[in-house]
Parts: sequence; C-alpha cells; structure tokens
Amino acid sequence: LYPDDGAFLAGCRRYAVYHNCHTFWGPFLTGAFLHTEAPVAAGRLAPALLQPLKEPTLNSLSAIGDSFFSGSMDIACFLLLICLMMQGYLAVAAGFMLFWLILAVIMKGLTFYIGLSRGMAAVSLLRRFNLINLGDYIKLFSAFLLLVFVAFSLQLFGADSVRQLTPLEVLREWVLPVSVMLLFGYLAARVHYSRTTLLIALCLIAGFGKSWTNFL
Repeated sequence: LYPDDGAFLAGCRRYAVYHNCHTFWGPFLTGAFLHTEAPVAAGRLAPALLQPLKEPTLNSLSAIGDSFFSGSMDIACFLLLICLMMQGYLAVAAGFMLFWLILAVIMKGLTFYIGLSRGMAAVSLLRRFNLINLGDYIKLFSAFLLLVFVAFSLQLFGADSVRQLTPLEVLREWVLPVSVMLLFGYLAARVHYSRTTLLIALCLIAGFGKSWTNFL
C-alpha cells in the first residue's frame, strides 16, 4: 500500500493507538482496516475521515464481544466442559475442548477474510445474527449448567443419601425444578410477565412435592 517510507510511517501511526474492542474481533478489524486503508493509500479517501468511521465500529464490536463471547459462549462452554469431566467423560471433554479451539481459529480466519474483502460495511451483517439477544439465551443455558454443576458436586462430595442418586432421581430432584425456574426467569425477563405472579406460581408448584420444597 505504501512504497514510500514516510507515507508508510504515517499509516502505521494511525493504528499505533489504543482500540476499545474485544479480542475475538481483532482479526476482523485487521482485515477491515487494511480494506479501508487501500483507498487512503490511493488518495480516494482522506485519512482524517478514518477515525469517525472506526470509533462507532470499535465500540459496537466491543459490546458484542463482551456480551456474546466473554459473557455467554465462553462461560457456557467451560461449564459444559467441567460437567463432562465431573462425570468422568474425559475423552469427550478433551474432544469438545479441541473442537471449541479449532472453531475459534476458523472463526478468526473467516472474520479476517470478511473484513479484508468487505471492510467496515461488513458490520451491517452482524445485525442479521442478532448476537446480543442470542447471548441472553446462552446465559440462560449457562445458568442451567451451573445448577447441574451444583447437583454433580453434591453427588461427588455431598451426603451419602445425595451421592447415591440415580440419573433419573437427579432429573426429578434437580433438572425439572431448575428447568421450571429457568422458564419462569425467561417469562419475567423476556416476556415481561409479572414477577409476583410467577413467584406465587412457583410456590404453588413447590407445594405439590416434597423434593421441590426441599429444593427451594
């Protein structure tokens, strides 16, 4: 892009600054910046116009990365990994971890290519995926996995009566109550049902079984 040393150094200075963005989007930004720098090098775009283009993009990608990747995907994957290991499925856990790492590398390579070929305009594609709202569902799944982890912990380290639970008993004593609570959480947070009504319904459900009462 810049055979001249002076122009090359000037171009480097535009990127030798702090960028507020999530690490998962680093490859995409590298490709997008290279794509955007091409018309600058050709004289079709003024360098002063780059910063107003970059700031909104960086901040938006940072919010998406923090919510979807750090706050949703990473937590769900590692909770699932821990639950598999606690049940002795070490080979499955290792395979899952390897799959997740390979998928992350593929995603970084793919996003770099998209940024390089389309530039900042590729950000509009993210709207179709609606990653922020999708992350909310993954967080609900993470909450479920966290309670499954607690149930497995009680099996491993709890009292003898809890440790001897069969998978069917774990389903009845833990998974079903947790599923109902996750459903009620979804109804309250996303559908905006009355929290008071849902709490009363939860207490009524708990009254139908001793195990539910103990769980609550």
